[in-house]
Amino acid sequence: MNKTANRTVLWEPLGEPAAQDGGEALSRWLWFLLALGLAARAVRFLLCFPLWDDEAFLCANFLDASFADLLQPLDYHQVAPLGFLAIELAAVKLLGFHEWSLRLFPFLCSVGSLVLFFYLSGRLLQGWPRVMAVALFAVAYPGIRYAAEAKQYASDLLVGLVLVVLLVQWLASSRRGWLVALVAFVPLGQLLSYPAVFVAGGVSLALGWSLIRRGDLAAWLLWGAYNLLLVVSFAAVVWIAARGQTQAELEWMVRYWHYALPPKEWGAFFRWLALTHVGDLMAVPVGGGRGGSSFSFLLWLIGLGVLLRRRQGVLLLLVLVPMALHFTAAMLHRYPYGGHVKFSQYMVPMLCLTMGLGAAALVRTLSLKRWTTWNLHAATVALAAIAVGCMARDFVFPYKNTTDRLHRDFARWFWKVASHQGEVACAIRDMGNPFIPERTTTLNWTAMYLCNQAIYSPRHHRNLPVEWNQASEQRPMRIVIYRPGNIHFDHQGYRRWRAELTEKFRIVAWEQFAMPCYGKREREPSNVDHIEVMTVIPRLRYQRQRPPVPLPTAARTPERSLRR
Repeated sequence: MNKTANRTVLWEPLGEPAAQDGGEALSRWLWFLLALGLAARAVRFLLCFPLWDDEAFLCANFLDASFADLLQPLDYHQVAPLGFLAIELAAVKLLGFHEWSLRLFPFLCSVGSLVLFFYLSGRLLQGWPRVMAVALFAVAYPGIRYAAEAKQYASDLLVGLVLVVLLVQWLASSRRGWLVALVAFVPLGQLLSYPAVFVAGGVSLALGWSLIRRGDLAAWLLWGAYNLLLVVSFAAVVWIAARGQTQAELEWMVRYWHYALPPKEWGAFFRWLALTHVGDLMAVPVGGGRGGSSFSFLLWLIGLGVLLRRRQGVLLLLVLVPMALHFTAAMLHRYPYGGHVKFSQYMVPMLCLTMGLGAAALVRTLSLKRWTTWNLHAATVALAAIAVGCMARDFVFPYKNTTDRLHRDFARWFWKVASHQGEVACAIRDMGNPFIPERTTTLNWTAMYLCNQAIYSPRHHRNLPVEWNQASEQRPMRIVIYRPGNIHFDHQGYRRWRAELTEKFRIVAWEQFAMPCYGKREREPSNVDHIEVMTVIPRLRYQRQRPPVPLPTAARTPERSLRR
């Protein structure tokens, strides 16, 4: 055990002592990067982007849902950990259904991750390697993006980071309280994050490796308890919630993410393996497919070389074992490996630590001695520019794509204006979804329509029923019908429903609005949905009775029972 800067550490922090490059300058850089990372995340959250389709697919599951419903397979091909779902639903029930409540937990996870990584980097690195690692983590576009996205990827990042921090704290201090906290956190981590099991496996091996040199029986017992709880909690999560989601979605997931799963042919396998590791898997701080993350991969390899040369076995296990377990899951077709950076958020802390070592080593190797410090400053400025660019882009374009903006703009205008002119009913939420039988089993924009409706329709936001008896000539009823352009619409059922409707109501107006749906980087819409608005008043002979609209038998089924 060594004493460095008046604190106990497991080893001398990797990197050069701060004094060699000016400790005050490095300290200023660190605090600036922390503030910049927090600002970039806060800006993204506070700008309140419209929900985009991937968020809407998950958030639509919280409409009219109970906590027991979360144990069932989710609609729109969604898979998410039970603990995350429960927190999201609790936020909706406590704060209401809107963008702020849906993104609050991911935002807190992202901010907590940045602060926690700042602390972890000080335990493991010093000098310019630490500055580079903090810069990579603070400005990484995925970290900024998922800070304001109603998906589980920010919690994947936080859970993986907490596991590593608890282990490092115990290794650095030998206080059993940290090990007890690690053991206690494992079940919670499994509830909040599916890929947490990869990090937990790496932590288990790193902990066992470190215990080989210690004659601490109590620590060995806690290690056994940790592994037992890891297995039991993972099995419980799979049995209670993940099994149902997997049974419902595994076949679809394998088809949808086939390019992120190892191919069987050897030639294709090695090509896939090479492209995956220079693609989305390591898109930190930026990157992408088709070799877009090649430089990040190079920095990671150099950092691994530094760890090997310095014989840092614990850190190597924390870096490599989770990735190996992730790869094994992909071989078993249980979890995509690569394909998108969101699936590898759990490994970002160790990636940044390793890449920080690699970046500092590369700059020092390629620079002349008198220019080394200036080049390190320049590299840090270049990294900081990523976060500045993200904030500038977010201010100019406060939405992910055109479809999200168009759909939210329509919802903001239509639902508030129409509700002042009379009662408004939705054929999906208020009439049992009679026309789109495949709505919940196919990816389509009804999810975005329903989420925006729940946010911007005053009655739906308060979850109030339709007051059919309020319809009159002075305040007509408007019935809204969503027609997806990419899935089956039951025209026969629609005609039957309309015939029953016109027995007691007279249609006095009809409007249709085109809702173009654009893919990424598309100038022309890949699909056009339509919103139909039918204005009706009760026929004279029924005005005194004012009965509710008669619906076909199939349409009387409650919304939640229409799940798979």
